Amino acid sequence: MKWTTRLLAVLFLFFIPSVTFGEGCYENKGTYVYFVNGMFTPTAGDAWDTVNLALKPMLDSAKSGSGISSENLIYKVSYNKSETFPFQVLEVARQKIITDWQSIYQWLANLEEAPDWFKDAMLTLSKGMTAGEYVIDSQLRNFVSKYRENLDTGYKVLLFAHSQGNFYSNLAFTWVNKPDNVGIVSVATPANYVSGGGPYTTYDHDLVMDSVRTIFPFTLASNAGNGFFDFFLGLFDDWTGHSIVDTYLAGDNTGPIIINNVIQSIGDLLPPNVIAGDGIITVRLEWGAQPDLDLHVFEPNGAHVYYANQRGPSGYLDLDDVNGYGPEHYFVSCDTLETGVYRVGVNYYYGFAPETARVNIVAGDKNRSYSKTLSYSRGSGGNYSPTPIANIEVYESSNGVKSFSVVGQ
Repeated sequence: MKWTTRLLAVLFLFFIPSVTFGEGCYENKGTYVYFVNGMFTPTAGDAWDTVNLALKPMLDSAKSGSGISSENLIYKVSYNKSETFPFQVLEVARQKIITDWQSIYQWLANLEEAPDWFKDAMLTLSKGMTAGEYVIDSQLRNFVSKYRENLDTGYKVLLFAHSQGNFYSNLAFTWVNKPDNVGIVSVATPANYVSGGGPYTTYDHDLVMDSVRTIFPFTLASNAGNGFFDFFLGLFDDWTGHSIVDTYLAGDNTGPIIINNVIQSIGDLLPPNVIAGDGIITVRLEWGAQPDLDLHVFEPNGAHVYYANQRGPSGYLDLDDVNGYGPEHYFVSCDTLETGVYRVGVNYYYGFAPETARVNIVAGDKNRSYSKTLSYSRGSGGNYSPTPIANIEVYESSNGVKSFSVVGQ
């Protein structure tokens, strides 16, 4: 019965002149540039500071007159928080040998016998500096969902990865599996490769990477230095030589190399095929191997948008999947946006085991991700009472400015 309903819905939409489909459209809408942070980034706000105070001004200035001078760049952050053993080791070293910096180079190069406390710290480091230890699966899934959303709506994606952020970026690149549309520019990577063969920059005096390399000799070698004046100042601004801003972007040599790598990588990417609509509100549903979960949205006007009624007065369900994993996708354009509450839910329509629904919602400047495990399938009986995921509320000020809130249910 559901297959017949879906077919009728698709045929109905096909004969509506105002409906346009993205298949075959390769318009270059621009590039999402994601800063995938590394260590020394305590909060998402600190990651945004890196973007707004360093990366964005440098890149916007450098792209003028380049091959991407007219490119629309949209800056975002894929924030991951995890404490790293290298910093703990080097912080102890800094406290113990603040007057004798040369010793740490001797120890790292095995030119001088290291004290037991340093050896013990390095052994601790060796237990943790692997992608499996650093990557939090739920964070990675959220990142990948956002990248796929950008790609489906016609944008290229460039991952600007620093330190442990390279673990996330390498795995995300593999999961997304669109090498023509996604690129990585790697900085200070502890990995032994860059997915897709993208460029990397590691500073010659990066103590964190030197530490990693003594334990994991296949970590990519350092390949860039800075002038003596920058190196001398770095001892005061960034004793580790690992800071994305103070050492890498501010470096007289590393900075231009990195920015040029970003510009070149963006220029090499191809626009993806547009398969989903882009709007002021977008909702994306993904799940696992069970065959069929359905996205449901109840609009402020009372319309119920789902597989059997894919177009409401406000929004449109332009992607519907019945073969596992998803995605399903709903969007609202600016000219059909309504004030009031959009209620988002999921119905587990068909499957044989518990399944987890992962929903990403973008409403104006709000970006929220939700995960909910559904115990059993409900068939069409769940169509009118789907499991609540979130409410999107649209407000309008007295001067006509729209604002949004997204609240999980």
